[in-house]
Amino acid sequence: MGAPRTIAVSGATSGIGRALAAVFAAPGRQVVLLGRNPDRLAAAVAEVRARGAEPFPVPCDVTDPGALRDAAAAILGGPGTPGLLVLAHGVLPAGPALPLDVNALRAALETNLVGVARLVDALAPAMAGAGGGRILLVASMAALHPFRGIAPYAVSKAALDGYSRALAADLRGTGVGVSVAYPSIVETPMVESLRREAGEELPPVYRVFPAHPVDRVARKIARAALRGRTRIFVTWPDAVFDLLLRLFPRTAARWVETYVARRAR
Repeated sequence: MGAPRTIAVSGATSGIGRALAAVFAAPGRQVVLLGRNPDRLAAAVAEVRARGAEPFPVPCDVTDPGALRDAAAAILGGPGTPGLLVLAHGVLPAGPALPLDVNALRAALETNLVGVARLVDALAPAMAGAGGGRILLVASMAALHPFRGIAPYAVSKAALDGYSRALAADLRGTGVGVSVAYPSIVETPMVESLRREAGEELPPVYRVFPAHPVDRVARKIARAALRGRTRIFVTWPDAVFDLLLRLFPRTAARWVETYVARRAR
C-alpha cells in the first residue's frame, strides 16, 4: 500500500504504540493518537508534531465501550477515515496456566482482544467504504508459543491472532487488508514494570532472551505493514521459530522450553 495520509494508533502513549506513532509521523500526514493518560498523550502529541506531522489526540480507555464509540466518532468527524489503523495497546499480566488467575485473564482479554475488536468494528466499515486500507494488529510471539509464566497474556494474544484470521476472512474483497506483528521481548515500560513487580518470580523467558530496542522494532513493523505484509516478524530467529512451530510443533515447542529452562537456572 502507499503511504496513507491519515494513520490512527491506539496505545500511542507508551511502548510500541508510541514508537509506531513516531515512526509514522511525517510532513503531510495526520496521526491520530489514542491513549488514556493525559500527560503521556500530550508528550506523544509533541513528539509527532516535532516530526512534522499533524497530531490529533483522542483520550480513550479501550476497556470502555462508550469511550471507544466516542473516539471513533471523533476520528471520523475530525481527520476522517484512517488509511491505516494500528491497534498497539495492551497489558502484560503474568502467571501460570495452573492455577489460572481468571481475573487476570479476563482483564487481558478485555484490553488485548475486546478493545481491539470494538475499535475495528467502529472504523473498519468506514475504511472499506472509502476504498480500502490496512489494519495492523500488534500481537506477540507469545501468541504462537505460550512461554511459561505468562499464561493470561499468552492466551489473550493467541486469541488476538485467531481474531486476525477471522477478520481477514470477513474483510476479503473490501480492499481492507490485515497485518499482524509478532514481536518478541521489547524494551517498553510494560516489560520494565513486569521486571520490577515480578522480581525473583520473573518468568524464565524474560531472564533468557534479550529485549529489543523499541524504536528499531517499530521501524521494522511499520516498514513491513506499509509494504502490505500480513505476518510480520521483527527478527529472523522469530521467523524461523514460527516456521518450525508450523512444521514440527511438538519438537519445536519442546526444544525452546528445554533451552529456556536450562538458561534460566
